[in-house]
Amino acid sequence: MRIKNNTPDRHPEDTSEGSYRILIWIFLFSFMFGIACNLNAPKPGKQVLITEGLSGNLIDGYWVYLPKNFDESKSYPIILFLSGGAGVSSHKGDAKGEGPAKFAIHDTIEPILNTVLQDSFIIINPHMDIGPPETRAWRHHSETLFSIVDEIAAEYSGDLGRIIVTGLSHGGAGTWDLLKKHSNRIAAALAIGGPIRCENDCQTIGDTPFWIIHNSGDNVISIRFPDEVSNNLLANNELDIEKLNEINSVPASKFVYSRIEKDGHDAWNYAYSNPNIYTWLLEQTQIDFFNFCCDDFINRECPNPWLMGNNLG
Repeated sequence: MRIKNNTPDRHPEDTSEGSYRILIWIFLFSFMFGIACNLNAPKPGKQVLITEGLSGNLIDGYWVYLPKNFDESKSYPIILFLSGGAGVSSHKGDAKGEGPAKFAIHDTIEPILNTVLQDSFIIINPHMDIGPPETRAWRHHSETLFSIVDEIAAEYSGDLGRIIVTGLSHGGAGTWDLLKKHSNRIAAALAIGGPIRCENDCQTIGDTPFWIIHNSGDNVISIRFPDEVSNNLLANNELDIEKLNEINSVPASKFVYSRIEKDGHDAWNYAYSNPNIYTWLLEQTQIDFFNFCCDDFINRECPNPWLMGNNLG
């Protein structure tokens, strides 16, 4: 008995048509994937969230701001901003639009601030998720933080010779801790309203420029913290610290303590909205990149600045 085969015969044209359809789908998928990736890429004048490569880390994402008129042929200083306690949360958006980025992403009423801030820096706002209290200090995550800085510098013409660390309150303490631990990677530090300390470890700061800002009437973090640090540095490090009561000009010194005659904890909006802050930061001398490489603080190969296309000269 002969069984009839109902399967239609295949012709070479059918195979070609199927392959053609597959190629179209591959093209469309690649195109849409490329668009999605581009949407997550940093953009000039905007803050964009990046989470890749941080799985299982308490630092679970970071917001990146590129200069408004970003030019990849130029090399830009990098501001690493460490948020206060309110920014340690389960919502990554809490780290967005804080610190210097708050005034960079919007045009302000002061043209000088727009000019000196919006086009001068790459700004990174890392976000810290809620974890055990003993892990929430920024100093515990310095390896991750500097890895982020290295990656952004390599991709977007960041200047590894001009890494600036700043933070407010909890982040002000983190700024000071990173300065003491990794001064060879930092060009300048700006610590605002934080419980900073010198516990026989401030000699590691060396000649790295810093600016401490604190309200004299701070009812959350006592003024005694920066007062004691200032006195300690004067006595033990013999630093010539310029002391100010307000920020109405660009300090001449590399070491500055502004004891603002004002009540309340918030000294940062006054500071971060002041163009003198950013002018001072831009004036600071670059560190010796190759000395930091020799120290190899995170026990891995140092990034090659020449391969990055950075001008560290």
